[in-house]
Amino acid sequence: DANLSIQCPEETTSLLNMHADLDGGESLFQVNLWFPFMNVKKTQSMFVVDPKTSLKILEEIKCNKKIDFQKINKKYENHLKWIDVKLGEAILFSPNILHGNVVNREKFTRFSINIRFKNVYSPQTSIENEKRLGTFYKPLTLKTITNFNLKHNFTDLFN
Repeated sequence: DANLSIQCPEETTSLLNMHADLDGGESLFQVNLWFPFMNVKKTQSMFVVDPKTSLKILEEIKCNKKIDFQKINKKYENHLKWIDVKLGEAILFSPNILHGNVVNREKFTRFSINIRFKNVYSPQTSIENEKRLGTFYKPLTLKTITNFNLKHNFTDLFN
């Protein structure tokens, strides 16, 4: 899928608090490409949390149902790494690490696109939502090995 994001300075309606995409029904087995259409830094950009700290935070949330991402965001704000991206650059990241944005306090509006790539046979999340192959995800191409395996019914051979 591809999502266009527009974040004007001081605008508060398009914020994404700290999150991992699995919370929104995304697959664990995908990679995200984030491509801003201009130079971005600081609050005009997005933040990520390193994998080790992301796991620690997710475990803390799992063990304490009274805590939420807003409280965690405040507690771990010194772990937020703001991504500086120049025009023509993009970042690839795991949607399983914590990431998000805040109010754009810079002078310019941010325009960016977010594209998710996953394998056709990636396990789906158990969270019920519209993010399924054929509805939310569109296959670009099936690889040679996939076409071969679809043409020949190997599951019947081994059952």
